[in-house]
Amino acid sequence: SALTTEKALLDTVLVEITRQEAVLLEITNFQTIHSTTLLLTTGTVKITDKTTVNTALADYNLLSLDAKSALTVEKALLDSLLTEIQRLEAVLVEVSAFRTTHSTVLSLTVSTVTITDKTSVNLALSAYNNLSTSAKNALTTEKALLDSLLVEIVRQEAIQAEVSKFKTDHAYVLALTPSTVTISDSAKVTTALSAYTSLSASAKTILLPQKTLLDSLAVEITNQQAI
Repeated sequence: SALTTEKALLDTVLVEITRQEAVLLEITNFQTIHSTTLLLTTGTVKITDKTTVNTALADYNLLSLDAKSALTVEKALLDSLLTEIQRLEAVLVEVSAFRTTHSTVLSLTVSTVTITDKTSVNLALSAYNNLSTSAKNALTTEKALLDSLLVEIVRQEAIQAEVSKFKTDHAYVLALTPSTVTISDSAKVTTALSAYTSLSASAKTILLPQKTLLDSLAVEITNQQAI
């Protein structure tokens, strides 16, 4: 009876040791079971890790208060991983929506794009500019394609302008035929042929029928002058 106080103290100490051992076991088990997930960072986590992160968070919520208190660093990490996964999911939605909305224009190439596609290309570029930085980074290939399509459209517009100007400037002589041309048209035919030589290769190709006509007019004028 003289040691009842000491006995009570020892019993209390043993209970506390047992409690701490149980808490330590909880902590160790948690860290072991979720070791792979706890090695992740916001820089390495992927959307595919969502299930394991949520499982770890669910298991954390089942721990004792003491175990939770000892695992605050791990809990903060898991919360940051889930936040990053949600951000990645939002970016994925952005990227998918962009590709779906602009699928037609994104299927074009510099070989198939035409001036009539200009509005669609500009709409896609405008939509790209409104995306988040992360979504933009995931769509660099699409952005490069759109830029190349716009460059090609501008090139085609320049050629179209060349062709239209040539046809307008030389409308009179281009309306002639070998049966209607006369020697008095000689200067105009020569001017038109000279203007043709100054055109771009693409414009020349488009205007080959007109070049053929001008050549036939020049031949006819030469024949008339020989008479």
